[in-house]
Amino acid sequence: MSHSTVSIPTARAHQFRLLARHHEVPAADLLDEFIRGSWDHAGFEFDLPPFDMPVGRDDATGEQRVFLSTPGADVLDFSADQAHAVANGIMALLAGSASRFVVAARCAGRPGGLVGERRGRGYTLKIAGNLDGVPRAAVVSLTRSVANDLARILEDRASKAAKAVS
Repeated sequence: MSHSTVSIPTARAHQFRLLARHHEVPAADLLDEFIRGSWDHAGFEFDLPPFDMPVGRDDATGEQRVFLSTPGADVLDFSADQAHAVANGIMALLAGSASRFVVAARCAGRPGGLVGERRGRGYTLKIAGNLDGVPRAAVVSLTRSVANDLARILEDRASKAAKAVS
């Protein structure tokens, strides 16, 4: 995940670091948890910009699919079972019961896929597509809380896709 800089007064930055130390978490994790809690409390839609994960019907097959797009990567589409597998793979990484998972997908009707891995204190998703017939992969870095949110949203979308089929 790309990083941005937010400027805050020096006194607040010092207080923020002390709070992170007090809670024994990295400052980024403390900020992640604050944002997630505030997002949910504000009643915003269950979403995670810049990821876009709509449920839609495949034009060629009529099958319900979960689409995953993020800047710099080809759009992948998953069956409900594959989207559940991605969510479960991310949760296994977070729980420490796996260090890597692979899920096949499609990219504009061609083969694609996603590889999730634990990297140091963070996580990466390699999104492999071939939108124009040329295989390529994009790597997206995730913090723990962003990975957790992504898994929750994919699980939600997979459930919606499965219900639409039944």
